Amino acid sequence: MSTTEAVRQGPSPPGHAQACAPVSFVVIAYNEAPNIERCIRSVLGQRGAPILEVVVVDDASTDETPAIVAGLGREDRRVKLVRLATNGGRGNARATGVDSASGQFVAMVDGDIVLPPDWLERCLVSLQGHHAAGGKAVPDGDVAYLCRTFRLSPRGRASTMTLTGNNALFRREVFDRVSFDRDLGEGEDIAFNHAMARAGLRSTLVASLTVDHRESKSFSQSLRWLYQSGKGGARQLERYRQVRLPDLAFGGFLASLAAGGGLALTSRAKRFAVGLPLAWLLTVATGHMLACFRPSRGSAWRFVVATLVDALMVGSYSAGRLAGHFFRRLGT
Repeated sequence: MSTTEAVRQGPSPPGHAQACAPVSFVVIAYNEAPNIERCIRSVLGQRGAPILEVVVVDDASTDETPAIVAGLGREDRRVKLVRLATNGGRGNARATGVDSASGQFVAMVDGDIVLPPDWLERCLVSLQGHHAAGGKAVPDGDVAYLCRTFRLSPRGRASTMTLTGNNALFRREVFDRVSFDRDLGEGEDIAFNHAMARAGLRSTLVASLTVDHRESKSFSQSLRWLYQSGKGGARQLERYRQVRLPDLAFGGFLASLAAGGGLALTSRAKRFAVGLPLAWLLTVATGHMLACFRPSRGSAWRFVVATLVDALMVGSYSAGRLAGHFFRRLGT
């Protein structure tokens, strides 16, 4: 039977043959020296199937990431380093990793993720009737800085898409039909989810399966990342016409700007013009924090300060949305 015929018939149920099929792990990393060793060791410690290889795609890191990976490769020949000469972004790194992997199953993991020992085992079981499976990263990437800095207790917030690129297991035939967009520096996993859906490929989120997200971005790096994510959010809305919660929040921000502009035309209300958008950002940040963290009496003051910081981060995302929706059309 050809690969195309097998895909048309759908995935087979898990059994002895599937459990013993080799798995390739693709780990993408950019300046992940504090996290990459723990990530790789958690991959090598997986149960459920033989691990054929761990392909680590280093996206032109400027820190010790490639040296650490090379050292692990000397310890275990399954660890293979692929170094990219220039930083091409996550879409290019993921596509390069898939091209370098040869297993019947391909697992995708980010370099700041630590997997529980049963991650592979549980994902393989969940592939019955599906082409891809994965878990939730905790804390969510948007609030990893806040979680680490203010020592807050994270919730396992549901993602707006079924699978995220930071931890997912795919049948190899998925990549015979769809691929990661090499031109996307962010949002490549959202685009991949849409591509899978268009191709009739099914994915599932494994209930209660969480992975430890140990992102180490600084505050300024987080602000830059959220700005770029905002631009990506604009692209996604225009491309897929799918309204998500971030789109509603940005719509409210636009409304607050419009209302503030109207007030600025009234001499008596000018002092409230700037206050409306700021109040909206704080409102969104409060809801965001409550969705992502469990506040407690002992963390009350840290939660309040973190909410103020999150308002700045929401503002950075909103600025990215403005740039993506409007300024791009002006060529700026």
